[in-house]
Amino acid sequence: MTIKIEGGIVLGFDGEKHRIIRDGVVVFDENQIIHVGKSYPGEVDEKVDAKGKLVTPGFINTHCHAHTPLSPHHLTVDISLDPYYQHAGIGMHIARRGATREPRTEEESSKIKKLSLVKRLLSGTTTYVEVGGGDEELVRLTEEIGIRGYIAPGYKSASWVFDEEGRFGYEWDEEKGWKGLDEAVQFIERHHGSVNDRVRGMLYPAQVDTCTPDLFEATREKADKLGVGIQTHVGQRLIEFQEIVRRHLKTPVQFLHSTGLLGPDFIAGHCIFASGHSRTSWPGHGDQRLLAETGSSIAYCPVVFTRNAVAMESFGRNMRLGVNMTIGTDNYPQDIVNEMRWASMLSKVVDFDRTSASSAETFNAVTLNASKALRRTDIGCLQKGAKPDIVILDLQTTRIAPVYDPIKSMVNAATGDNVERVYCDGRLLVDQGRVIGVDETKLLAEVQEIADNDWKRVSDWDYAERSLKEYAPLSYEEWAPE
Repeated sequence: MTIKIEGGIVLGFDGEKHRIIRDGVVVFDENQIIHVGKSYPGEVDEKVDAKGKLVTPGFINTHCHAHTPLSPHHLTVDISLDPYYQHAGIGMHIARRGATREPRTEEESSKIKKLSLVKRLLSGTTTYVEVGGGDEELVRLTEEIGIRGYIAPGYKSASWVFDEEGRFGYEWDEEKGWKGLDEAVQFIERHHGSVNDRVRGMLYPAQVDTCTPDLFEATREKADKLGVGIQTHVGQRLIEFQEIVRRHLKTPVQFLHSTGLLGPDFIAGHCIFASGHSRTSWPGHGDQRLLAETGSSIAYCPVVFTRNAVAMESFGRNMRLGVNMTIGTDNYPQDIVNEMRWASMLSKVVDFDRTSASSAETFNAVTLNASKALRRTDIGCLQKGAKPDIVILDLQTTRIAPVYDPIKSMVNAATGDNVERVYCDGRLLVDQGRVIGVDETKLLAEVQEIADNDWKRVSDWDYAERSLKEYAPLSYEEWAPE
């Protein structure tokens, strides 16, 4: 079946960069894009009127977690965590001491992961990189929803632990790390290239501070043998940066380079605290140059770090230094369009430079740069022969219009709510802003019920108490005016 999208503003690809084609045409079938241009003389089975709409390649989300639609991150907003440099991730683990929440059932976990995929799809993500949440159920849900995913089960040599005073440390179990690597390899061997090649694998040693050098070296060896990429969390916390310097007299990026992990198939998750950042007191831009020289990429997730009073210094500067910059959504709200705006604007603020991280550069981060990070040329672009992953956004809304430069309008004013249609592998998955085949109202109600039950059981978590009692603008007690 051939489909013709016509009349819209098409962001075509000329082999080097995206090009704006006004009143453009995209023709595709279930296998590939057949034509991109101003007109198409051939016959088609279906026509889609995109007049007044923006037609873009599907977005690529390079760092996200499927369990996080229902995560303690919801409760840590506005909470100060001074001993750990404002990082909520550490605070969550501290808070879990003595917590009574029971493990979720498989059915509950499945609903949460399904909502996560729905959220990604609704904001135009057609390819996601799942770090840590890789399991059989996520493969099944990816097939069911129709999205494209790189799925990576996590493994590590150590866990974060805290004493009764809340002091931070590590509990090492190297055998567990080796077992996790073996299980991840087996998972990839089972699923890489499955679901019509919409599911691929990736190795994910969880964090730079929780894995041994030997485990990183073995990860590189396995990745080369399997032909898959690698991602790990690196430079996400200042305390982690300090710990790696203490252990190895190297920055986290330098340490990973010494293990052989860096390369064109490597994505550094976050990489906020690196050389040159004002909080690290490590001068120069050696980390960025190492990443650029090795062809490595960074997956920047601006929104979650902004909530923690942290910004990359900076997204734009890293690009100027030659680093391949991509964007992820991390935990929530998983709106990749919104993340583009935050990446661009924070970079301008940090650099005191209106030209830093332009709209076009930021759009490239979720398309061309992201496809490069995954070592692909068939996604992230609209050109003949590419995968038919296509997003149609409505920019003719009261909040956005009028539109002069469609990329600037999208990056600076749109959100995922402006996504009207999404195709992945030529299949229509989102129509009129709704995921086809998913009862979103029912799914939201089910996950809300799970959340309500979850959060009732965390009354003894320190940050939950603080969130509800100290940082709320209004009392959570029943209230009504006189």
